[in-house]
Amino acid sequence: TSPYRYVPLDDRLARLRDPILFPGLSSEQPSGVTTTPLPTDRAELQHRARGDRRTLINRPQVPTIYPPLAQLWFAGIAAVTPWSAGTLGLQIGSALLAIGVTAALAAWLLRHRRNPREALWWAWCPTVILEAGNGAHVDVLGAALILGAVVALTTRRGRATSTWIAGVLIGAAAAVKLTPLVLLPAFMPLRRHGSGRQRCRPKEFRPDEVRQLWQAPLAAVATFGATYAPHVLVAGGLVLGYLPGYLREESGGDRAGLLRLVVPDSLLTPAMLLVMGAVAVWAVRTTRAKAPQHAALVMFGSLLLVTTPSYPWYSLPLVALAVLSRRLEWLAVAVAGYVAYAGTSVPPLSGYAVAAALVISLALWRRQGQTTPT
Repeated sequence: TSPYRYVPLDDRLARLRDPILFPGLSSEQPSGVTTTPLPTDRAELQHRARGDRRTLINRPQVPTIYPPLAQLWFAGIAAVTPWSAGTLGLQIGSALLAIGVTAALAAWLLRHRRNPREALWWAWCPTVILEAGNGAHVDVLGAALILGAVVALTTRRGRATSTWIAGVLIGAAAAVKLTPLVLLPAFMPLRRHGSGRQRCRPKEFRPDEVRQLWQAPLAAVATFGATYAPHVLVAGGLVLGYLPGYLREESGGDRAGLLRLVVPDSLLTPAMLLVMGAVAVWAVRTTRAKAPQHAALVMFGSLLLVTTPSYPWYSLPLVALAVLSRRLEWLAVAVAGYVAYAGTSVPPLSGYAVAAALVISLALWRRQGQTTPT
């Protein structure tokens, strides 16, 4: 059964109900809920997305928002977890995955003649501890796949397949959580691999190098589309899940809060696209072939600074990229997510404002150090 075909309370899924997730509804009792298209009105949408005391699942009357590989991860964990264990299986699986990322980071650092202990910035980061093993958020799987893409492109030098593998892994990461799609410009370098700072003109590339500029993005898009294709055949437009409703639901509040300080709401979406487009152009022009981690970090971190989400687990891929790039100031963005999530007397946007100021200041300081004659 495609996870996009029915909403959780639909009676056609009654056989899947267990006493933990459905404490107030047995498999024999009818819920009275049938899967129907989402309403377009925001008030009706929020009414449909409300909770139900019969189940612990939030938004049980709307389709899932999670992409196909996230669903595959959930199904795989559920297959080996007794229902009586509840979410413990998912927590254990996420914790083991986080440990695996630690080992992969340490091996990559050692291979690149860096101190493998730097991997502890990931392993001991409170965001990883709280949101992977404890919160069991699927973002840790996205972080692992992004790390795999960087490892593939930076380790297997001279092999054309490494670019394709990196693209497939980025596409897979996007099929876990959509946000890794913003990393594609980091895998389209207009500079050769090397230590020099001189930009290369396109005519300086050999034909095979020009082709490689598009290999990773093409592989990523193809992989992403392939994961959705079977569900489109079965569920049609329902594969979008609750994503359109989620975007409408989250359109207010502190979303894109930093931009709201200087841009009216009517221009907010164009302003977000303009900022991210400018960062993407920077990434394409400045990232080096075979070394995408720094541009990927800036792309992903910029997305968080532009959208200012109040969900700190969104930062899990950012933590891994910060370790890879040795740009630990970006961890302030992860802290900002907790400030926004806490909703205390501290202004929610203050964390993102401080993080943005810190990242920009250190970037300017490094640039000044690079341009100062010695």
